[in-house]
Amino acid sequence: MNASMRRTLAGALLLATVAAGPVIASDFASLDESAPLNVEASQGIEWRREEGVFIARGDARAVQGATDVRAQTLTAHYRDTPAGGSRIYRFEAEGNVRAARGDTRLFGPRIVYDLEKSLFTVSGGETRLETPDETIIAQSGMEFRERERVAVAQGDVIVIRDGRKLQGDRVTAYFQDRKGGGMRIARLEASGNVLIATAKEVVRADKAVYDPSREVIELDGDVRITRGRSELAGAHAFLDLRSGVSRLEAGRSATANGRARALFVPESRGR
Repeated sequence: MNASMRRTLAGALLLATVAAGPVIASDFASLDESAPLNVEASQGIEWRREEGVFIARGDARAVQGATDVRAQTLTAHYRDTPAGGSRIYRFEAEGNVRAARGDTRLFGPRIVYDLEKSLFTVSGGETRLETPDETIIAQSGMEFRERERVAVAQGDVIVIRDGRKLQGDRVTAYFQDRKGGGMRIARLEASGNVLIATAKEVVRADKAVYDPSREVIELDGDVRITRGRSELAGAHAFLDLRSGVSRLEAGRSATANGRARALFVPESRGR
């Protein structure tokens, strides 16, 4: 999620105020953006002045440049400022939310953006974040702390990248800005029932840290690497996905008992 997407949401409610009349629009002059913006809502727009709320209902859509936000309902909460204007402090998009900026897309039942905390929260069921490099799917929602460039996904999380799959109860993604715009994942941390599946191996552990630029995964706690019927186990491991080399270290875990171990089962010639 980025500034352009936030501006699209802000612009959507700005156009709502313009539709309501020039007096309302003047209160939000500070939100004006130079890029053209189109907003549609099949059931219309409501302004609750006493509550400080604007609501666009019914297959609402806001488009600004490469950014496209769609939901059943778009809501903005605002406060009056000492200077006599108003400031939006919270956005809500509800009902089959689809937000896209270029080749990055976010899907979820409900998205809330707290402008004062720079915090996005997706809740209500399955959340899906798609970038050119990876797809992140979470069953219990996701939050994105914009200032820190950190996303936290929870509930049977799956990350898919280059034909590999990483799963965990909780996955934290650290982003870096791309040259020319957008973001990329610089680091992934997974914990709780971690599973990594490649074309040839299945890896299980309590925790995992993945560095996409180096294609290296560091694992901790009851590490098991299975290939066919053969298995390696230890308390700590490094996987180099480029070279295909795995290194296990001894240590205390639920199954290692202070030693690294390997079980090799020959495959029959007929296999």
